[in-house]
Amino acid sequence: MFDRNTDALSKIFSVSIANKTNDPSELTILWTSIVNGLACVFLGGGITDTIRSLTVTAATRNGLTLSTTVELTIFGSDNCTPCLCDYPTLPDGTDIPPNAMVLPCGSILTKDVSNVIIKQASRLYTSDLSHYSLYPNGKVILS
Repeated sequence: MFDRNTDALSKIFSVSIANKTNDPSELTILWTSIVNGLACVFLGGGITDTIRSLTVTAATRNGLTLSTTVELTIFGSDNCTPCLCDYPTLPDGTDIPPNAMVLPCGSILTKDVSNVIIKQASRLYTSDLSHYSLYPNGKVILS
């Protein structure tokens, strides 16, 4: 059982959209991230007056795998415009969420090729949230 007092989300494995069509206005997953301990999914597009089921599968620091499905109802008078924005990614295609650490030179701070380090409330953690990021002298890096 997941206990928020002793465990935390560390990675989103997948997000899928059930009953999706080939319509260009269809709901699209643009990026996923963990923000303030919550799994966040940034979506674009969507066909009005439809219900789409999103299944999110994630892991915790303690090794649990969690999966939940939520239903999203899309309201409106016209289909949503497909997202044509050029959202940022790492060279390997990993999405860069808005809470990623950006260095003064504009580079994204990463643990390795596809693990973006994200900001937390008061301290910086490694991308798997297993421990605090430290300066070379061993002191905790604060946000």
